[in-house]
Amino acid sequence: MLALAVVLLYGSLASACPTCANGMAGDDPHRQAMVEGYFYSILLMMAMPFLLIGGFSLYMYLEIRKARAKQLADLAEQSALVEDEPVEAGV
Repeated sequence: MLALAVVLLYGSLASACPTCANGMAGDDPHRQAMVEGYFYSILLMMAMPFLLIGGFSLYMYLEIRKARAKQLADLAEQSALVEDEPVEAGV
């Protein structure tokens, strides 16, 4: 009952929520700038997981690519050393 009374008595304060960008839209240029700020902050929050996962994936892809290139270079170096060894005549 107490929670219901608090909600009913202070319900008007909840309508002043700063994230309600539609309620703030009006002819005032200051309010329009604030709405744009909320819009861009929401876009940033939505894009952040994709940026983090994409950045980590790109880093791992480049590291794997670098490791494969090093492995191929080592194999080529080993095969070049084997080809340069003199062939001994069999007995």
